Amino acid sequence: MEMDRLLDAARTGPLWLRNPAVATLVQNSLIHLHSSSKLELFAWVVMANHVHAIVKPAGELHIVLKSLKGYTARQANKLLQRSGPFWQDESFDHWFAMVLSSSRSGGI
Repeated sequence: MEMDRLLDAARTGPLWLRNPAVATLVQNSLIHLHSSSKLELFAWVVMANHVHAIVKPAGELHIVLKSLKGYTARQANKLLQRSGPFWQDESFDHWFAMVLSSSRSGGI
């Protein structure tokens, strides 16, 4: 949680996702992966320097992320007229499971 707070408050460093065209590219890429059944996309937000997404991959998460990051990096670099790394090498991924049972929770 502390890392998320620091990322959300960033005022320096690469803030390429503030560019509406780049943010839209990332959003549309997530939606495309959902539409093509590569993942279930429950929610997402594109921040200035990172993305939060709640997803359920159809296969291995690292394979889906490699595809997403590779495509969006190439396209974003074209939009920004730059080259070089776009995304951080590692992903800060959290897995969580939520079990909802209306019989035990009163219908939530």
